[in-house]
Amino acid sequence: MSFIRSAGPYLLGAGAMAAVLVSTIAASTYAVFGIRSSDSWLEFLLFTAILFGCIAYGYRKLFERRMFWVLYALIFAAHCAGWLLTLKETGPWRTRAAIGVTFAELVVAVLVLTSVFRVAPTMGSSNMK
Repeated sequence: MSFIRSAGPYLLGAGAMAAVLVSTIAASTYAVFGIRSSDSWLEFLLFTAILFGCIAYGYRKLFERRMFWVLYALIFAAHCAGWLLTLKETGPWRTRAAIGVTFAELVVAVLVLTSVFRVAPTMGSSNMK
């Protein structure tokens, strides 16, 4: 419970930032590039939530470090830019391709965060000390 109390404001802020950013990207790409497939955007939202939820959960011990949030935001921006370019160029993805790309993004994010902070991601409640 202490994790929820201490990390709650950060997670709420990150969620609000993500919602605003995704809404802005969706609206601008529809207006500028004509990307209209709602299925593609649903996949984008689903896989973004899964990817960044896993990253946040695995590195929750680093929530108090400002550099973690800077890297988290940069990874998020790269993720959004990549999806935007892909949807613009290819149109709707197959779900299997999106799963593969999301997994690859997770591996890259873990490698970057682990190399910067020299801390492996933690999973499970036994690591919450």
